[in-house]
Amino acid sequence: MAYTEASMAAAPFAGMYRPDWPGAEHIPSNWSPYFLVEDVDASAAKARELGAELLVEPKDIENVGRFAVVKEPGGATFSIFKFAPPA
Repeated sequence: MAYTEASMAAAPFAGMYRPDWPGAEHIPSNWSPYFLVEDVDASAAKARELGAELLVEPKDIENVGRFAVVKEPGGATFSIFKFAPPA
């Protein structure tokens, strides 16, 4: 899947992709905020403890970092993320 990233002063702040899995053509265009955290797994566990649903369990993106997608009890979705250490 192609991913385009926007950066300012070498710091990424936004990314875009076109989902390429079956049924993705029915997903409307949208923005999803990402919050940087120190520990994705601990933050995901705390979110679940507070009543959130994990739409995507914590997982690694090779050479990028670790993330999870959270749906909070009110229905809003967002992602939590930690950059991978530099190689």
